[in-house]
Amino acid sequence: MDSQDYQILLDLNELKSITKVAQKYYLSQPALTKRIQRIEDELGCSILTRHKKGVTFTAIGEQVLPYCRDLLRTQQEMVSCINNRQGLVGGALSILCSNSYSYHRLPLALKNYCTAYPLVSISVTVGRSGVLYQQFLQREDCVAILRGERAWGDGRLSLASEPLCLACSYENADRPLHSYPFIFYHTDDRASLSQIERWTLEREIPFYNAKYSINHIDSCKELALLGMGWSILPRTCLDGFDGFIRNLYFSDGTPLTRDTFLLYHSSYYHQLEQIRLFVDTLVSTDHSYSSPSKGQR
Repeated sequence: MDSQDYQILLDLNELKSITKVAQKYYLSQPALTKRIQRIEDELGCSILTRHKKGVTFTAIGEQVLPYCRDLLRTQQEMVSCINNRQGLVGGALSILCSNSYSYHRLPLALKNYCTAYPLVSISVTVGRSGVLYQQFLQREDCVAILRGERAWGDGRLSLASEPLCLACSYENADRPLHSYPFIFYHTDDRASLSQIERWTLEREIPFYNAKYSINHIDSCKELALLGMGWSILPRTCLDGFDGFIRNLYFSDGTPLTRDTFLLYHSSYYHQLEQIRLFVDTLVSTDHSYSSPSKGQR
C-alpha cells in the first residue's frame, strides 16, 4: 500500500461511494474496485461491504482507518521537515470552503499563496457549510472556511463579518415589503436565519409564508432583479447585482450580519508549515479585501 491507497480508504469512508471516489481520482469504477481488491488482498481481509446505497467499512476496516490517518500524517510531517531543512515549503493542503466564499474571496487568497509557495499541492472541496463542517470533524488534515457559528473549540479565527442586505429591483425600492413576495434564501447558516426571522417578526412580515424558497443565491438575485419579489442576502454575494441594495438593522439599531470563520486542527497547524502559512495568507488577504461599496441607492 502507498499513500494514495491510504487516502482512497479515507475518502471511501467519508463519501461512502465508489462512484464518487473514482470520479475524484479520475478512475473508472472497475479500476478503483480492482485497486480496493488489491488492498484487501495485501491486508488479507475484507475491509468494505458493498450495497445498493454505497459502501460501508467492516469491523476490521474500521480498525484500519486510524492507521491510514496516522501514516498520512507522518508522511506529511516528514515531507514538511525535509522541505524546511531545504528552505522550501511543500506538501499537501486540503481546504473545505463554503460556496459563496469560494467564489468571491478564496481565489485571490489562493493566487497569493500559490505565488509564494508553488510547491504545495492544493485540493479544494466546495459546498454548504453544514455539510463541510461534518467532514471537517472527521478529518484532521484540512482547514475549513465556513459561514456561521460552529461548536468548535480548537483552532478558530474570525475572517469577516458582512452585512445582510435587502435586495430588490429599483422599481420595487419604495414599495412596502408586505405588498409583494418575499424570496427566501434557504441557507443552513442558523445564525443568519435567526437574524432574518427576528427582523421580519419586528416588522410583522410572515417569514414562514414566503412565496419562493430557494437554496441558490444566484436564483434569488435573479428573481429579485426581475421584480418578482425581495430577498435578504449577504453583501458579498451582491457584487454585480444591478438592483437596489440596503443594509438592514434591527429596531434597536444593531446591524444584521453574517460571519465567516476559519477552522483548523491545532495539531496539524503547529506541525505543518504549509497550513500555518495558508492561514496567515488567508487572513492577510481577507483583511485587505475591499468590495465596491454600494449601500442604499
